[in-house]
Amino acid sequence: GRYALGVDAIKVSGSDGAQDGNGDGIGGDNYSLPSMGTSGVFRLYGDVNGDSFVSASDFVQFRLAVQGQRPEWDYDGDIAIATSDFIQFRLRFGGDLG
Repeated sequence: GRYALGVDAIKVSGSDGAQDGNGDGIGGDNYSLPSMGTSGVFRLYGDVNGDSFVSASDFVQFRLAVQGQRPEWDYDGDIAIATSDFIQFRLRFGGDLG
Protein backbone atom coordinates (compact mmCIF):
# COMPACT_ATOMS: atom_id res chain seq x y z
CA GLY A 1 0.00 0.00 0.00
CA ARG A 2 0.83 3.66 -0.04
CA TYR A 3 1.46 5.52 3.18
CA ALA A 4 1.67 9.22 4.04
CA LEU A 5 4.40 10.18 6.49
CA GLY A 6 3.87 13.19 8.71
CA VAL A 7 6.12 14.70 11.36
CA ASP A 8 4.48 16.96 13.95
CA ALA A 9 6.59 20.07 14.57
CA ILE A 10 5.39 20.32 18.16
CA LYS A 11 6.90 16.92 18.95
CA VAL A 12 10.23 17.33 17.08
CA SER A 13 12.98 19.91 17.33
CA GLY A 14 16.47 20.22 16.00
CA SER A 15 19.68 21.46 17.56
CA ASP A 16 18.86 24.99 16.37
CA GLY A 17 15.24 25.09 17.53
CA ALA A 18 11.87 24.17 16.09
CA GLN A 19 11.57 21.91 13.06
CA ASP A 20 11.32 23.69 9.68
CA GLY A 21 9.08 21.17 7.96
CA ASN A 22 8.41 23.13 4.76
CA GLY A 23 11.96 24.44 4.27
CA ASP A 24 11.08 28.14 4.34
CA GLY A 25 13.67 29.01 6.99
CA ILE A 26 11.09 29.54 9.73
CA GLY A 27 10.70 26.85 12.38
CA GLY A 28 7.44 25.39 13.61
CA ASP A 29 6.14 23.74 10.43
CA ASN A 30 4.97 20.16 10.16
CA TYR A 31 6.66 17.93 7.60
CA SER A 32 4.64 15.83 5.20
CA LEU A 33 6.01 13.24 2.79
CA PRO A 34 3.46 12.46 0.07
CA SER A 35 2.12 8.97 -0.47
CA MET A 36 2.33 9.26 -4.26
CA GLY A 37 5.35 9.39 -6.57
CA THR A 38 8.75 7.83 -6.21
CA SER A 39 9.61 9.95 -3.15
CA GLY A 40 6.63 8.65 -1.17
CA VAL A 41 6.54 5.92 1.41
CA PHE A 42 5.05 2.84 -0.14
CA ARG A 43 5.31 -0.87 -0.55
CA LEU A 44 3.76 -2.15 -3.74
CA TYR A 45 4.70 -5.80 -3.75
CA GLY A 46 6.31 -6.80 -7.02
CA ASP A 47 7.19 -3.26 -8.12
CA VAL A 48 10.94 -2.72 -7.69
CA ASN A 49 11.49 0.58 -9.48
CA GLY A 50 8.49 2.50 -8.11
CA ASP A 51 6.66 3.03 -11.39
CA SER A 52 3.51 1.29 -10.04
CA PHE A 53 3.67 -1.43 -12.72
CA VAL A 54 4.80 -5.02 -12.24
CA SER A 55 6.70 -5.79 -15.42
CA ALA A 56 9.54 -7.85 -16.90
CA SER A 57 12.19 -5.63 -15.29
CA ASP A 58 10.65 -6.38 -11.89
CA PHE A 59 10.65 -10.09 -12.70
CA VAL A 60 14.41 -9.98 -13.34
CA GLN A 61 14.88 -8.55 -9.85
CA PHE A 62 12.59 -11.19 -8.36
CA ARG A 63 14.65 -13.95 -10.02
CA LEU A 64 17.84 -12.48 -8.53
CA ALA A 65 16.19 -12.34 -5.10
CA VAL A 66 15.35 -16.05 -5.18
CA GLN A 67 19.05 -16.75 -4.68
CA GLY A 68 19.22 -14.85 -1.40
CA GLN A 69 17.29 -13.38 1.48
CA ARG A 70 15.66 -10.14 0.35
CA PRO A 71 12.92 -8.99 2.76
CA GLU A 72 11.24 -6.81 0.11
CA TRP A 73 10.38 -9.98 -1.83
CA ASP A 74 9.34 -12.05 1.19
CA TYR A 75 5.58 -11.54 0.95
CA ASP A 76 4.63 -13.97 3.71
CA GLY A 77 7.49 -13.11 6.08
CA ASP A 78 8.88 -16.64 6.39
CA ILE A 79 12.48 -15.51 5.66
CA ALA A 80 12.58 -17.48 2.41
CA ILE A 81 11.86 -16.42 -1.16
CA ALA A 82 9.75 -19.36 -2.28
CA THR A 83 6.71 -20.49 -4.28
CA SER A 84 4.24 -18.63 -2.06
CA ASP A 85 6.09 -15.34 -2.75
CA PHE A 86 6.19 -16.07 -6.48
CA ILE A 87 2.43 -16.66 -6.50
CA GLN A 88 1.88 -13.20 -5.02
CA PHE A 89 4.26 -11.70 -7.57
CA ARG A 90 2.50 -13.52 -10.43
CA LEU A 91 -0.92 -12.24 -9.29
CA ARG A 92 0.39 -8.68 -9.76
CA PHE A 93 2.47 -9.25 -12.91
CA GLY A 94 1.35 -7.08 -15.83
CA GLY A 95 -0.80 -4.99 -13.56
CA ASP A 96 -0.91 -1.34 -12.61
CA LEU A 97 -0.64 -1.00 -8.83
CA GLY A 98 -1.11 2.77 -8.84
